[in-house]
Amino acid sequence: DRRVAAAARGVVASVGEGELGRRALASDHLRAEVPVEAGPAGEEDGDSEPALRRCVIDLLFRGGDGWVIVDYKSGAVPPAEVDERARHYRDQRDGYAGVWERVTGEKVVERGIFFTTPGRYVTL
Repeated sequence: DRRVAAAARGVVASVGEGELGRRALASDHLRAEVPVEAGPAGEEDGDSEPALRRCVIDLLFRGGDGWVIVDYKSGAVPPAEVDERARHYRDQRDGYAGVWERVTGEKVVERGIFFTTPGRYVTL
């Protein structure tokens, strides 16, 4: 569908033109749509298989001291509600970061949400 393709190009352009995009593009380690899975920390009791947590990280890049994880949200959000919506997704972002840290053994130093409409990046 042409509308979907145009919307995807717009998202990439809006991330690429802003501060977040510049930081990502400057990284030597930049990935998009990264599938990862790991057992949750602390749930192995020896009697059962640990549950797996699976996720797809929308944007991942190495910043100065560690990894930056960005999740895209494509639904329109009124600008006045962006911070509240970002708080709503905190557990999801923390879960993605925990999975990445367990899989790689490396630190996630920033977790953020990029709201495609209104084109705003939020970290908490």
